Amino acid sequence: MELPIATWEEIMAWFGEEPENHPKPDEILLAHYDIYCYSGEAHVIYRVGDKYFYVSGSHCSCYGLEDQWDPEEYTIDLLIGALDRMSSEFDSYRALLIDKLKERLTNEAEVRL
Repeated sequence: MELPIATWEEIMAWFGEEPENHPKPDEILLAHYDIYCYSGEAHVIYRVGDKYFYVSGSHCSCYGLEDQWDPEEYTIDLLIGALDRMSSEFDSYRALLIDKLKERLTNEAEVRL
């Protein structure tokens, strides 16, 4: 299974943000936006340098994701822990993302040795 990825411009459009107002990340790890019965839920995880950011938002049928862009900064260790405690619509992707982050953490530790 592949992790869902969107372009930075698509992600910014989901949240009603202007791409030029936000620095483009080095890597987008997950960009998931489900819309069902006019309601929606989005999860975005991206990396800038060695910092990871998580953004989520949801809406009912009346509105969209506007004014919900509020990235939370994490180290890779803290992000793995936070993801491990989450329960959400993106559970199937969450486990795969945790595995990929743990593998990355192991590889980074091996490089430092």
